[in-house]
Amino acid sequence: MNSIRRSFGFLLAANCVAAVSQFTIVAIIVNLGSESMLGSFVFVMSVWAPAILMAGLRLRSVVTGDHLGQYQFSEYLGLQVSTVTVVFVLVMGLGYFLSGENSMSPVFLLIGLSKAIEIVIELVYGLFQRHGVVHLIAYSRAARAIASMLGLLLGMLIGGGLTWGCLGFFSGSLLVALAIDIPKARSVLAQATTNGAPSDRLFPRFPFNRLLRLLRSTLPLGITAILVSLTVNIPKYFVKNELGDSSLGFFGAALFVVAGATLVINAICNSFLPQLSASYKTGRIDDFRRLTAKFVGANGTLGIAGVVVSLAVGPFLFHSVLGFQDVDVFPSFVLVMSAGALAFVAHALQFILVATERYSAQVLPVVLDLVVTTILCWILIPRFAITGAAIAVLVGSAVRMLGFLTRVAPILASGSTPTHLMPGDRN
Repeated sequence: MNSIRRSFGFLLAANCVAAVSQFTIVAIIVNLGSESMLGSFVFVMSVWAPAILMAGLRLRSVVTGDHLGQYQFSEYLGLQVSTVTVVFVLVMGLGYFLSGENSMSPVFLLIGLSKAIEIVIELVYGLFQRHGVVHLIAYSRAARAIASMLGLLLGMLIGGGLTWGCLGFFSGSLLVALAIDIPKARSVLAQATTNGAPSDRLFPRFPFNRLLRLLRSTLPLGITAILVSLTVNIPKYFVKNELGDSSLGFFGAALFVVAGATLVINAICNSFLPQLSASYKTGRIDDFRRLTAKFVGANGTLGIAGVVVSLAVGPFLFHSVLGFQDVDVFPSFVLVMSAGALAFVAHALQFILVATERYSAQVLPVVLDLVVTTILCWILIPRFAITGAAIAVLVGSAVRMLGFLTRVAPILASGSTPTHLMPGDRN
């Protein structure tokens, strides 16, 4: 537990910095631009997020849990570079085909590049976590959050528009990757030796058959990632279509607050993941159950705390800090934070499925969430505006949480680890 507390402390500090930076980005765009400009930023982010997450295949979690060394990091990196490149080209081509050369094209490109860097660096974080150097993740994440936020601020101050702001946002992320992530990753790999020689290097390798096998095993994670992202972003598409960019600016700001809290949840999840995976795969089922109880309980407690905070400071946050004067934010914000609380528990349950390598078991609950959220958005947003979107997200999150619970309960009830996951039984 000491290693979990130490990891959590590092990741919590960094993710709190990232959460504050995210909120500051919202404030910068609203105050230096407009609510509509924030709506445009949120919309472009919501287009890229599902595609890039699909390309990511949640390989960070797989790298972190690969204690038996099935694949070298260079092979993981080769798969990640391949999937991100393919998805980036496809989305850029589709965006150009649908919208042509309009004023948002530079913004679309720059945010896409930023998200691509972000997902590749997540893979590096998995390497850091597997080798027990979690403090490097913390330094990198905090530096990236601050650099991207300052880049956005400087860009908007100098250029006066969203395109310049996004150029600064991308430049900050790229600078941290070149100055911190790549050198530190090389150092970690150099210290991991086999028979006195470096066991791997920071350069993508592309052994086709092995990468194809890895892709097949992790594809359910990619499908789950894009479905989860779509459940978050589909309400934004409906809000933009029905209510316009200004309303999307508010709704996106509310979801940014939840996303900031999710960074703290991710600190908990990523701190517990190596121990969860190791205890399960080595047959220590009682330890696995105790860790699971603490893990899920911590996420649930933070979710409840978020709802309480939203009740206390919601109106002040949106009216006084962000300046949304024309929107009755209180009911919608509380509903969104309540949805976030359920999503935090679902997130914990999903990480348990990752730790036990139940990748395909994650798909159905997320599909149900996506279907329910989409149907409710179609029905409720035209009638109840932002409140309807918040209700749709809340109900969808409840469906996903219950779906994951039905998948995790049999694992906890079982008294043994499947033989194919035990050390020595892998090919």
